[in-house]
Formats: sequence, C-alpha cells, structure tokens
Amino acid sequence: QNYFWWDIRNLRSWDSFNVETISTIPGLYTLLTTQVDANRLAAIPSATKTATPDNESNLIDLVNKIYAPKVNAAVSVSQGPTCLSLYPVPTTERQVNGPHFLANYPHDNERTLAGGARGRVVGLIKSFDQWNTGMRNEVPYQKVKYLNGLAHLQKCMRDHSCRYGFILTEIELVCVRAGCDEGSDIPYYGYLEIGRAHV
Repeated sequence: QNYFWWDIRNLRSWDSFNVETISTIPGLYTLLTTQVDANRLAAIPSATKTATPDNESNLIDLVNKIYAPKVNAAVSVSQGPTCLSLYPVPTTERQVNGPHFLANYPHDNERTLAGGARGRVVGLIKSFDQWNTGMRNEVPYQKVKYLNGLAHLQKCMRDHSCRYGFILTEIELVCVRAGCDEGSDIPYYGYLEIGRAHV
C-alpha cells in the first residue's frame, strides 16, 4: 500500500460546492426541467438483480451498469457528444490502489507518467461499512479508516494529475477537491476540501 492515513494533513470544508451555489448557474434550472425524449437516454438494465450488492466488487459493477450511464446520458444531453464522460477503469489496467472510475473527454489523449489515460475526475467506490463520512466523528480507529479512504483518493488524484475526485458508497456521494492557495491551481499535498455529503 503506497498511501497512508497520515498523508491527509489538512481537511477543509468545500463551502462553495453546494446546491445554492450550483443553482446560481445561468440556465441550470431550465436545463434540469427540460423534457427529454427517452430515446436520447441510455438504456439502463433492470436493477432487480443488482440492487443489493454483496461486496465492493459488485457495488462497482452496479455503479458501472446503472449510475454511470445515467450520469453520462444526462451530461451528453446538456453538453453534447464531446462532453466529459465517466467510465470504469478496466480491471486489467487498474492498479491495486488505483481509481475505479475516471472521467475525461473523448478527444483527450493525455497520458499519466505510468502511461495510463489521464483522468480529469477520479472516483472510488467503497462499501459504507468500510468508509463513510460519519467515521470522522467516531472512535480513533474509525477516524483512521476515514482518513485512509481520503488518502487513497488523494493518491489517485495525484496519479492522474487532477484536482477533483469523488467517493461513492451505497448511501452517499462525497466530492473532493485538492486544496491550494487563493488564486493558484497548484495543490498542496495532504490538503483536501470536502464537499457536503449527498445521500
């Protein structure tokens, strides 16, 4: 394992990442309430067999089959076919401690130092009993598990040279941004801004 809980040295709240700020984007409400022909959306398989995953691997498959296509279809309808899209990292390419999902543009040919596709956003899928935001207020060993999950995400973000990432569990979505000085885009190691969890 090449990341550790003590890598996370400074956590701040990502206050600007909230519904109120996002709702000030011009035209967003109109976009969200626009009727869309069902033929333009991705065909999503029935969730009856996968709605209760037995393990983290099954949870990753569930996100891959159901949630990622819905997100990609919605973004594609609003921004066109050259938009950012989310896709699972193939198991054959996934490193032991690598991300489960990446998002980038179809025309994006940038590569990481290791030769893999560069991610503009990286994502991890974790089982809620192994990682959740409530752990930050629990007993010390649970806090260590919480920080270790963030350290894992920070490692993936650094490996893919991006500032943005997320952790998705069965019960919440947590968006993370690598922190940096005001007016700078060079993040500090160990400094993460955490968005409010969305359940």
